[in-house]
Amino acid sequence: MDCPVISITAYDRYALRAFKVNSIDYLLKPIKEDALGEALNRFDATAKDFIVPHGLITELREATSLRQPVYRTRLRVAVGNDVRALPIDQVAHFYSEDRVTFALDHTGLRYPVSASIGKLTQELDPASWFRINRSQLIHISCVVRAGAYFNHRLKLTLKPASGGEGVVARERVPAFNAWLGGEH
Repeated sequence: MDCPVISITAYDRYALRAFKVNSIDYLLKPIKEDALGEALNRFDATAKDFIVPHGLITELREATSLRQPVYRTRLRVAVGNDVRALPIDQVAHFYSEDRVTFALDHTGLRYPVSASIGKLTQELDPASWFRINRSQLIHISCVVRAGAYFNHRLKLTLKPASGGEGVVARERVPAFNAWLGGEH
């Protein structure tokens, strides 16, 4: 290649190959805004030696600025023989039981959903939702109380109560405490 390149990927195994094609930076996802800014500054400085269309650097900065993520707002759920949309803001928490994921609304009604707990964790706003263990994803509004539990875990009182105990896995306790306190 005869121009500078900024390589962006989720895989570090391509780094060596990237620098063989004039890569001036190698950014791993998730991309940090300051790292992207530094890479664009290097591109700007290096691109002076190449013919770059007028305004391209400005367009690149605007196009690559980090935007606010868009989170899922509703789920398709089965109600008897019918299907309907369940707004996420009506869900208190999700839990898995016997390989089925359920959404529990604020009134205590549960709905089977096709998405896994892992997929929902990625699609919902992390400021409001937290995966406390392998089988439970909770909304901040459903946490009534958190108390010490054996083996350095936390036991939660959730409203409404779900199938299974609301126990925060030991390795997730520090992140849960930060989340509960509004830290990101």
